Amino acid sequence: MPESIVAWGVKDIHTSAQLVLAKRLGFFQRYGLQVECKLFPSEENCLHAFEHSSAPPFIWTQTLPHFLALRANGLPIRIISPLADISASYQFVIRTESGIVLPADLQGRRIGMVQGSFVEILFHNMAKDFQLDLSQIIVVNASPIEQLELFANREIDAVACWEPWTSQACYIGGTRYFSGLYSSIPGHEGRVNWLTGQSLLVTFEEHIQHESDTLLACLRGIEHATTYLNSTLQKAASVFSDLLDTDKEELVTLLQKNIYAMQMNELFYIGLVSGLELFLQSRPSAIFTAAELYDTRLLAQIQPGFVRQDWQTHADVEETEIVEDHQIYYPTNVRFHLPQGRTPRYIVVDDTQIVVEMFCEMIEMIGGKVVGTASTGAQAMILYADQLPDIVAIDISMPDMNGIEAIKNILRMNPLANIIVVSGNSYEHVRQEVFRLGVKLFIAKPFHVPDILRLLQRFTQEQGKEESERLAVIPAGEV
Repeated sequence: MPESIVAWGVKDIHTSAQLVLAKRLGFFQRYGLQVECKLFPSEENCLHAFEHSSAPPFIWTQTLPHFLALRANGLPIRIISPLADISASYQFVIRTESGIVLPADLQGRRIGMVQGSFVEILFHNMAKDFQLDLSQIIVVNASPIEQLELFANREIDAVACWEPWTSQACYIGGTRYFSGLYSSIPGHEGRVNWLTGQSLLVTFEEHIQHESDTLLACLRGIEHATTYLNSTLQKAASVFSDLLDTDKEELVTLLQKNIYAMQMNELFYIGLVSGLELFLQSRPSAIFTAAELYDTRLLAQIQPGFVRQDWQTHADVEETEIVEDHQIYYPTNVRFHLPQGRTPRYIVVDDTQIVVEMFCEMIEMIGGKVVGTASTGAQAMILYADQLPDIVAIDISMPDMNGIEAIKNILRMNPLANIIVVSGNSYEHVRQEVFRLGVKLFIAKPFHVPDILRLLQRFTQEQGKEESERLAVIPAGEV
């Protein structure tokens, strides 16, 4: 007789797509499970159910902000698998006739936002790149449905939530401004990475310890659903027809915005620590670390390739002593390896054009030369091999290959490469990881130009001079 468990989810294809498929198409039953699946109208409803239910679920799906809220309330829970990267489905829509062109035009405006959700992280990361003062923006905390009503009544100038509500905002006079992965900001159109947001599969710690076989069966059912979703998207859309009030064609379009995958890797960790830092700013009494929030053991048994071990290495490495100077970080023994007698050559890699432009201007101000720019990690590797620059300035969170992976590959080409990270993901664990790899400087966004100029001049000009003086005293025949 199949084992019976209870699973909770949301009537939402971003958060609970695989759970719904595994239940409705019998994938759980194939692995000996009888699953009673309860779907709530929203994550907020699910959150409230934990407060009032005497019989919590065995597994459930949710996004990181709501998971952290449960954890902060004392529930001993862990993430056992990511489900999907849903960053592109979280979007910011402005009123077409609002007069908003650049993000600075948002100052003094009223914008709707679901606070405590991924859109808040998205908005903060965009603001870092554009040096935007968030205190000058009026935020109206409202659900997606409430935002649409306010938007229709011209009581707010922008909507910040997720699909399908953002598409509905466009139908009533809105224009997509940016999402977690794409910017339509005039003059700054293209791929970005302002959000690493994933839906998650969660359970209680006691189940991991004492009912691992049942959890493995759950994960196998979810994996089966993930494969089905990725291989037969049209058929999968038919299964979700009653979840959202939309036709099949639009459902397919919405599903295509998400990347359904069960991988604990560097991007998973970056998304975890970025969400955790923002959460702890509003809940300083919550005391837990990123490492206490997930468990990789079960997922590794499903598919060893689902868990990338290298992103966890920071926990096993002695921390490097780091100097902090106005949000610029570097190891105490940092040293740039620069050629003598010529201008340092740079490449700049960031998925936000305004950051690329600002950094290129700073390099020129200190007498450097930019020999190329890129917007993805994969492009950075090709550009590095082609130009062999003296210094690489690179972001961590980018589309395609992420910055950490690109850094590793560049250092394989040249172990002495001078790499500067310029990132809004300024978290201690992330900084320690990139310094462990061999990064020379970490510049946190938003940055202050005079401080960057001062330190770049110090490290590039002084150490370049020292290298020239060192070579000048080497006797002939010893070079």
